Amino acid sequence: MVPSFMSSPVFQPVASTFPSHEHHLLPPGEKVLVVVSEKETSSIIAYTLSTTEYNERLHQIQRTLSDIKNEATRELQMSKTEFGKSVEVSVNGRTQQDAPSGKFVRVNSNPESGEDYVHLDIVDPETAHEAGNDGETINVKSSDNLDFMNNSVEIKLEPDHYSKVDRVRFSKVKHAAGKDDTRKTENSLTQESQLQDDIDLVLFGFQRKDATKTPIEFHFKHQFADSTCRFFCSIYFAEQFRLLRKRIFADGEEKYIRSLQHSVAWGARGGKSGSAFFKSFDDRFVMKQMSKQELQCFLEFAPHYFRYRPTLLAKILGIYRIGFKNPQSSLRQDVLVMENLFYDRKIDKTFDLKGSMRSRYVQTSEMKNDVLLDENLLEMIRESPIFFRPHSKAILSRAIHNDTEFLAQQMVMDYSLLVGIDEARSELIIGIIDFIRTFTWDKKLEMYVKASGILGGQGRMPTVVSPELYRTRFTEAMKRYFLMVPDKWTGLGSDLD
Repeated sequence: MVPSFMSSPVFQPVASTFPSHEHHLLPPGEKVLVVVSEKETSSIIAYTLSTTEYNERLHQIQRTLSDIKNEATRELQMSKTEFGKSVEVSVNGRTQQDAPSGKFVRVNSNPESGEDYVHLDIVDPETAHEAGNDGETINVKSSDNLDFMNNSVEIKLEPDHYSKVDRVRFSKVKHAAGKDDTRKTENSLTQESQLQDDIDLVLFGFQRKDATKTPIEFHFKHQFADSTCRFFCSIYFAEQFRLLRKRIFADGEEKYIRSLQHSVAWGARGGKSGSAFFKSFDDRFVMKQMSKQELQCFLEFAPHYFRYRPTLLAKILGIYRIGFKNPQSSLRQDVLVMENLFYDRKIDKTFDLKGSMRSRYVQTSEMKNDVLLDENLLEMIRESPIFFRPHSKAILSRAIHNDTEFLAQQMVMDYSLLVGIDEARSELIIGIIDFIRTFTWDKKLEMYVKASGILGGQGRMPTVVSPELYRTRFTEAMKRYFLMVPDKWTGLGSDLD
């Protein structure tokens, strides 16, 4: 029996019952069990975010940022206070030359305390007692490195006796600050400002201003594989995006990972970028494929984005480079994950508005996912204008003003106002999207060529213009598109002047 069994053909493993594009045997994550699918590339992101390696790297970044913050805070405190500084004194009003040699006090003071006190460390207690117990004034002349005291301070010694170290009330500062003193004060304030900037900016993803310091690595790269396929995922600004999600996504990181486990292709019709779009299966997030140049632009722009508190800007929650390779195929993509502005909404019409009239019309197909453009909106509002109440119009105008001002400062242009009309609720859902493209040389070239009329356009201003001109055209167009309808309070008090 056994010999016949041994002589049987070579053992064949049982074929997997799972589809070949699904990978179930990867090491499990810390919190969420994620099955990676080659057809759902968002699952690569979800799996990486659930790994032990990612969480360990986050802790390393957090420790680095904490160390930098603590170091800068110590330097900042040292620059604000002058503890243990030695100063020369003249006793009973005598000049320094007439004063007994070796008679000096050590002054400890915190100028930020707001108290009329200094700490006097009496080096020669007996002499100091003789000079001060009768209430006479000690004139303290500052040394060069005692910035907060400048030229001289009159200190009134009020207690009846003094120990080695005593806390003594002093009178107001009396001095005529010279140019050197002013310059020292200004330099001190500049140094404090720079230290505070370093504390703040590093947390947002900026590198330190001191070029001698080791650059900080804010990104995380990870590779993993099973017997049939190798995957990779780069997470840019890992800690900064985690903090951003924590602030604006109330459901938490675990829910974010679960949402990205499954996604579907989303064919948004009418858009002109040609980028691939995906939606998480729960409809919570949108993923957009980025070009290499768009990725580079955003990485330079990202620290400013983290620092800014946007109003209408659609929230970008992560930037990733993902891919895989197996014997049959391979993939590499740069993608951004952003909030779905239309989550849990029934949107009847969608508009992508840039404020331009050049090539901004699409033929509708009567499908729900048509994305209409500026000229389509103008065509619609001729018959059905979009009216806002004064308060709502004021909020919208202020939000557009603030956000476009920020984008212009960062040399960003070619963004759009995404508008969804929810007819059932009589509401507009609005957000600024595609704000990752800066005014680089290729965009400048595109502007010059289109402005020349070589490619047609009937003499209209090109869509792509300089950031400040783009902002002006954009804000003025939005004022025309959305009209204010007066209410009974409009103009109240305008005649009271």
